[in-house]
Amino acid sequence: MSTTSTTATAAAAGRLPNGELRRLVAAALAAEPVREQSPREIAAGLGRSSGAVGNALEALVKSGHADLTSAAPRRYRVTATTATAAARPLLPPPRRPLPPARRNRPARPRTPPPPRPPPRRSRPAPAMWWPAPTGRTTTRNLKSMSRRWRRLAAALGLPDGVTPHSLRKHVGTEAVEARLDATKVADQLGNTARVLRNAYVRRHQPHADVTELIGNRLASALDEVARRRAS
Repeated sequence: MSTTSTTATAAAAGRLPNGELRRLVAAALAAEPVREQSPREIAAGLGRSSGAVGNALEALVKSGHADLTSAAPRRYRVTATTATAAARPLLPPPRRPLPPARRNRPARPRTPPPPRPPPRRSRPAPAMWWPAPTGRTTTRNLKSMSRRWRRLAAALGLPDGVTPHSLRKHVGTEAVEARLDATKVADQLGNTARVLRNAYVRRHQPHADVTELIGNRLASALDEVARRRAS
C-alpha cells in the first residue's frame, strides 16, 4: 500500500482533472496485483470518497481494465490491461507557435477630397422682357418696374388697384370694341389675336346692337308673357 499512499498523497490535493481519478484507481489496483480490493480500501488510500472510487471501478470494469470478483461485498482485482489504464496519458502535442505580430505598416497617404464646387449664385431678381427702342429686347427688374408704375399711376391720377396687366386688358377691350383690326391690336400688345380675344377682352358684356335686335324681335313675345302673368 505504500505505492498507493504515495500516489494518493501526490494527487489528493484539490479537484482532479477529467479521467485522473480513474487512472489513480487503476494504479492502486496495479500496485497489488494479487490482492482483491474493495472501493472503501482504495478510497481510504487515495483520500477520496468511496462513491467516486466505486464509479471509477465500474468504468474500469466496463472498459476491461478491472475484474469484479465479488458483488457483495464488491471487490476488484487487476487484469492484463490495468497497467495500461494506470499509465499517465501522453501530453498533448505542443500548440503551433503564434505568428509574429504584424509590423505597423506605414500609413498610406490619403487622397485629398475633390474641391467643392463653388457656391451657387443667388438667383437674379424676377425680370420682365421689355422691347427696347433699338428693336432688341432687354430685361428689366420687376421691382424697379413696380416703383416706376406707381409713380406713373400717381402722376396720371389712376385709381388704386390699376396694374399694367389690367391696363393692357382695358386697352385691348377698348380697341376691339372700336372695331379695330384684332391682329394689329394684338401686335401692339405683343400677343396674338387668339390671346387677345380669350384673355384681353371683357366677356359677358351687353352690346348695343345685339340688345336692340333682341328687343325688336322679342318685344311682342315679352309683352304677351307679361300680360298673361298680370291676368
